[in-house]
Amino acid sequence: MRVVLLILCLLGTLACGVLLRMSVPSDSGDGISQSLCKPTARINCDYVLASRWAKVGPLPSAAVGLLYFLSLGSWFTFVGLPNGAGRRWHRVPMLLCVVGILASVYYTLVMAAYLPVWCTWCLGVHGINAILCIACVLAARPTCAAVAGQSAYPSAARAWGVIGGTAGVSLLIASFIFGFQMQVTARRFQLDLLKATNNADYILWRHSQNARHEIALRPDEFVIGRADAPHVVVAYTDFECSACAGFHRYAARLTNLYPDAVRIAFRHFPLDRTCNTHSTESMHVFACEAARAAEAARSVGSWESTYRYHQLVFENAARLAEQPYKEFAQDSKLDSAKWAIVFEGEDATKRIAADIESAHALGVEGTPAIFLDGRRLDAWHLLTTDASPKVDLDGTDRLWGRLVGAQSK
Repeated sequence: MRVVLLILCLLGTLACGVLLRMSVPSDSGDGISQSLCKPTARINCDYVLASRWAKVGPLPSAAVGLLYFLSLGSWFTFVGLPNGAGRRWHRVPMLLCVVGILASVYYTLVMAAYLPVWCTWCLGVHGINAILCIACVLAARPTCAAVAGQSAYPSAARAWGVIGGTAGVSLLIASFIFGFQMQVTARRFQLDLLKATNNADYILWRHSQNARHEIALRPDEFVIGRADAPHVVVAYTDFECSACAGFHRYAARLTNLYPDAVRIAFRHFPLDRTCNTHSTESMHVFACEAARAAEAARSVGSWESTYRYHQLVFENAARLAEQPYKEFAQDSKLDSAKWAIVFEGEDATKRIAADIESAHALGVEGTPAIFLDGRRLDAWHLLTTDASPKVDLDGTDRLWGRLVGAQSK
């Protein structure tokens, strides 16, 4: 009888697992519900699992059923059937079965009276539960008759240990299911938001609605692209910001794609209170020093060497604690002695401070902060819509073509 009980618990657990999987939609659209429960005029598992009765508090009813079968399975695995002296402990699985059979009757009546369709997997679970409860009643007879002086099996310690352990594991499983469910919900919300905002029409509209500012470029500004290009991008960046590194990489592609239309000026906004009092916290503790090193490169180097220096700092952001700035100066073919003088002097610090104040006046709080023709550009790229979104280069190229009104080279 113990083997029969364990098999029924296993079948119930597996069936509830299938229902739980159908209760949690997937981004991949794998259509598992349609393959396991093909909808007809009278059968539709998705419909039933989407109803208000398919939840018990924050958890899907299928999750509660899974915990129910797991709890009974744990009892019959680690305790089994009692002897005559310990038969009172059989009340534990019997009590669970009473609660379970009442729940099965309730949910079956709900499908019969309130829903227009049936869930075949739900009916299967209730059928397994009915057989399990009958088997549990039949197993109420002790494995052997009580004998005077006989030690009770299970002992109180064993029984309470299994009850406590099962309760703890059930709580962990319930927490995991709830957390996973919240993760899926958040992911679906993220995809909905991405779908609404991750398109060129929306980005262009948002850009047109933002206030226009006069952002004058300095004669010695570090600019990528032709000096006479009509559209001007001003980008405030931080060398420890991975999104800034992404825009820096794309900047060269953009100016090559639309060479007659756009130029890009790079300015500093380190998210480090060491040099930026407008930063709410020191998120990037090496950013101020990195900005000073890059400013020294701009001050003493050519356009090519400055661009190379910026590129090296972005690519080696994980190494900034080692202060590899002099090494980068040599790799960029800068005059290391002149670079070191500017790096240690006040001019670079003052230049960074001026960038920070101009960014603050424009309302910048984070990076990258990108302005196209004086208007804030809330998104500079389009993203793919897969599980791990990446920059959609082709879509981003077309977006910028519309932003600057140009044909690609």
